Amino acid sequence: MPMKNFLDPSVCSVVLNNLDMPVYVTEQEDGIIIMANQAFEAVFGADWAGRTTGDLLPSSSEEREEEAEEWRLEKDGSYFFVRRRAIPWTDGHTRTLCQAQDITHWKKQEDGHQELAYTDYLTGLPNRRACDNELLLMLERLCGAKTPGFIFFIDLDDFKVVNDSFGHDYGDGVLVAFADFLRQRFQGMDKVFRLGGDEFVVVVDPVNGLMVPEYLEDMLVRARQPWVSRDREFYCSLSIGVVEFIARLENAGSILKKADIAMYHAKKTGKNNYAYFTEGLDSETVDRSETEELLRKAILNDFSGFEILYQPYYALNQPAAGSAKKSRGRAGARPAGAEALLRLRGQAGELIAARDFIGLSEYLGLIVPMGEYVLRRAASLCKQVNDKWRADFSVSVNLSVVQFKRKNLALNIEKILHDTKVKPENMIIGINEGVAMSEKKNALNYCAQFRRSGFRVSMDDFGSDNASFINMRDLPVDVIKISPMYLHAHTDEFAKNFIKLACKLGHFSGKTVCLTGVETKAQLDFCRRVGADMVQGYWFSMPESEDKLLELVGSGTA
Repeated sequence: MPMKNFLDPSVCSVVLNNLDMPVYVTEQEDGIIIMANQAFEAVFGADWAGRTTGDLLPSSSEEREEEAEEWRLEKDGSYFFVRRRAIPWTDGHTRTLCQAQDITHWKKQEDGHQELAYTDYLTGLPNRRACDNELLLMLERLCGAKTPGFIFFIDLDDFKVVNDSFGHDYGDGVLVAFADFLRQRFQGMDKVFRLGGDEFVVVVDPVNGLMVPEYLEDMLVRARQPWVSRDREFYCSLSIGVVEFIARLENAGSILKKADIAMYHAKKTGKNNYAYFTEGLDSETVDRSETEELLRKAILNDFSGFEILYQPYYALNQPAAGSAKKSRGRAGARPAGAEALLRLRGQAGELIAARDFIGLSEYLGLIVPMGEYVLRRAASLCKQVNDKWRADFSVSVNLSVVQFKRKNLALNIEKILHDTKVKPENMIIGINEGVAMSEKKNALNYCAQFRRSGFRVSMDDFGSDNASFINMRDLPVDVIKISPMYLHAHTDEFAKNFIKLACKLGHFSGKTVCLTGVETKAQLDFCRRVGADMVQGYWFSMPESEDKLLELVGSGTA
């Protein structure tokens, strides 16, 4: 009895029916199915003869490779991945063999991962990415429509007080409680999102536009009651920015930016309040929003939007180092070190001074990573100068009031200096007088810790806030930097005697006295007469980039 060809249809049918995977054969030209196994019929039905796969179920396809096209088929919530390849058939023609693999399990896992990417882990609300997508969908729906859309940008007033005073566990509880309230209040067509921190967004569907005043009032009324977190009650009112928009004039980014501007305006005019965005909002509010955007982008881009400048300070009681060329009165002074000054690069490439963004960064909770970034860079620079040129060169880094409220401040600073291998005695931790007075208990504790660890501590801007010579005596600091406003008025009898007294009492209590703001030869001569130990100001040097400072120190002309 002659052996049958393996590709005989009857033999193929027996073989294919023994496979658990759905398999079928189609014509190459038109995709009509000419053979299918039992596993295929169990999934897609037995009525396949003379039909194409597309006739049997909705499908989507994507060509992956030239020789093995892959399809993804969907039926009743299940997914099948179909691989197709050409084979010779018994009649001498080429047919297509299709193998379908059930990938439902993997597909659900993929969908789960995608859902996580669009969900805020703490509150379970959709996140900023999901908010952007929702606004895009809303704008598409509004194309040609007469009714506008609305968005609420919500910020919890005084939320930072909860975090700073009680810790993030309590702060997270407040955020969850507020998220639960929003979730219950806005259901159906309206959507709620958490952008991050204590910022939330509500996208109001156009069909509910008439409800906007009621929505706003309900939120403000609820915010007069406490939010419960763990075993405590916290009062955090709301600042809400409202934007009314239509599709042809907006995009998702501009809507959120306007809503943020309106929110900040509401916060300025009184807490537990709301404000509608108008083109007439003051430029300060707009500048604030643009600065916030710059800050967030800079941090997200590994601090690439920041620049650190260094302004040298000079010791008056030692001879000048190197050449006096272009010294403008530098003779008799030597560079003792430099103060690190953080700047932010603006949209037009300009440098923005710290006074124009530090307060905002403190409010936004960004100051801590910024401060650690400055300290690490400054310590690395100091180490480089110490190793190459000047073993006693020091760098001063200023701390903000928010950093002083952190429980692990001293440990973080010690770790950074340990990582950079800089000598502790060459790092000076600067504390503004106002910070030292407002956080006196923390200042006393931290200054003592810093000095025990070998760092030096300076009190900056002495005399600008609550100047007290008792404070000078009691605070464990090494350097007193007197506010430049006194040196600028050194011909005034009060300013002159204030500086003289500060120098005498500073020296009496074993502290180094630095006069800042030296801009003229007359001011420098006055500094020498009153016995200042160090001076700093534009008479000697403008704030320099890191590369320029290294060049100056290395050449001996700094």
